[in-house]
Amino acid sequence: MATHDTDRGAPSALLSTSEAARMLGVTPSTMKRWADEGIVVCERTAGGHRRFRRSALEGFRRGPTELGVPDASTLDDDGWIAALIEASHHSVVGRLFALRGETGSWSGVADELGPVLTALGEAWAKGAISIAEEHQASECLARALVQVGLSLPTSSRPKRALLATAEGERHELGLRLAELCLRSRQWRSVWVGSNTPTDVLASHVESSDIELVVVTASAWMENVSSLGRIAKRLRRVCDDRDVTLVLGGGGQWPELEGVARISCYQEFDTLLAALG
Repeated sequence: MATHDTDRGAPSALLSTSEAARMLGVTPSTMKRWADEGIVVCERTAGGHRRFRRSALEGFRRGPTELGVPDASTLDDDGWIAALIEASHHSVVGRLFALRGETGSWSGVADELGPVLTALGEAWAKGAISIAEEHQASECLARALVQVGLSLPTSSRPKRALLATAEGERHELGLRLAELCLRSRQWRSVWVGSNTPTDVLASHVESSDIELVVVTASAWMENVSSLGRIAKRLRRVCDDRDVTLVLGGGGQWPELEGVARISCYQEFDTLLAALG
């Protein structure tokens, strides 16, 4: 007996898990998890199989509006800050996918969010938001970025990149955006984290099987005079191991021969494509 789909505009509006995953650019396991957690609405067949309405997926990709916050396409920096403070990270995930649809790449999403991070720091510095709100917004975005990254397809034999912020640097959202770019290229991230002592980083490079080291420093880093020393130390150890060194963020990194000084995430993505 044929079933009649009430979803207008498409003859096959009810999609299987695999079809829905392809539509959103994630893995089927992620699609199942999102359905079970209620992030994406699904229906069940008589046999218990998940089915997703195309219109619901398109709405998810455009970004959630249930909180009364504008879609990703209409958010300026202040709008993003408000959304990060007020919304759940699940709703921010939807906005990130909407932004991915608009920009065409995850590196494009990262470049769109870069100014938001700057505006977030400035809002706190000027007293426009409290330290608690700044932490809340940062945590919300960090969780959303991790969830998006985990949803992306992976390689069975991925290249490996070591990620850290410079010694003295505690802000790591910029590094999270770099990790998203890496995941979109099916690299595996070895996350060392924030405020990593330079000697510890050097030791990791010497003892780990990695192809790339990414170190970031923000414009808010206090001890900027140390960046030259850090960069030179890491260049030596990376040269010895034939590892590509990338320095990113708004910090005052020196220009060093043989070191990639990245000014935007699309430039970083181009480098990743060249590395294969």
